[in-house]
Amino acid sequence: MAAVARGSGTVRGLEIDGELVALGGISGGLLGPARVWLALGENARRHRGTLVREARKGLAALLDRHGSVTALVASDDAAGRRFAEFLGFRLAATDSPESAGELTGEAL
Repeated sequence: MAAVARGSGTVRGLEIDGELVALGGISGGLLGPARVWLALGENARRHRGTLVREARKGLAALLDRHGSVTALVASDDAAGRRFAEFLGFRLAATDSPESAGELTGEAL
């Protein structure tokens, strides 16, 4: 997942009340499928309403632009998996050796 984060064309932080709550990024071209990742801070629970609104808004914009969005989640990130599934992703283990320990899924 670190390699995907380093290769992201766009990285954005979500700051709420002066706290960094989440950091996420997008890899992929301007058109065609987008691959997204999101790292939640330990303080994300306190700001879940705003976090959900911002994530849904961002996901809708990505789907409009790219038509397809794939989420990348570290397999040991239970909160990240729940959040991705809450947003409509169906996750499964990856088959590729360079993605070992990651889950991917398409937005529905």
